[in-house]
Amino acid sequence: MSKRSHAAETFSHFVIALIGATVIIGGAAWAFMAFDNGGCSGGIECRTPEQMAQVNY
Repeated sequence: MSKRSHAAETFSHFVIALIGATVIIGGAAWAFMAFDNGGCSGGIECRTPEQMAQVNY
């Protein structure tokens, strides 16, 4: 059975930590973009109930 070198093991841990950090930062960025507009979906303007009741043709 071969032993992995200390450098290879350290690099492996670094890669795993880097992937984990990327996932966490990506999730936080997605949540910020999705709910940035006062709880509304990102990119969609929130409207008041009065504006929603108004019919536009």
